[in-house]
Amino acid sequence: ARATLRRTAGDDRSPVTLIGMLLVAGIGLLIGSVGLGGFLMVPVLMFVEGATVRQAVVTAAVAFLASGLVSAALWRRDAEGDVSPYRTYFLAAAPGAMIGALVVDAIVDGVLTVVIATTFLAAGIAEWLGLPRMTRVRQVAAGTAVAGGLATGFGSALTGTSGPMVAMPLLAWAGLPLRE
Repeated sequence: ARATLRRTAGDDRSPVTLIGMLLVAGIGLLIGSVGLGGFLMVPVLMFVEGATVRQAVVTAAVAFLASGLVSAALWRRDAEGDVSPYRTYFLAAAPGAMIGALVVDAIVDGVLTVVIATTFLAAGIAEWLGLPRMTRVRQVAAGTAVAGGLATGFGSALTGTSGPMVAMPLLAWAGLPLRE
């Protein structure tokens, strides 16, 4: 990401600043330790590094790929019981992310900024209201898993956020315990 992300103001082609790297490293620590924090990446890249919204979204998405793969491997290693019911969800997230990436490429920067801001606002309001409230725990049906995976991949790619901002509310509404 460091080689591709350049400041966009004027002819300044300097690489990412030390402050930007420290903030991004801090975001990585948040993601790794508590599973959340990726939503901060796009604003840091835009406001600290001067990236366009499109550059920030794409850079964030690529940065989250490695942490997502490591998290999935660690989860799989430590998971108790059969994990095959989750396979459908994970596999559906990939085409959702590809569709989201195509939309990011096609959408106007100003509209993309509004989409991201609206998503953050909705997530903040939902958190403030304590939503989603835990419903009874139940098995997630295959159709729900496919829809949830597609929505997670699409929403994450479109907003440049890591999966938990999109996935956790969807999975909780589907009846899965938050820790799982």
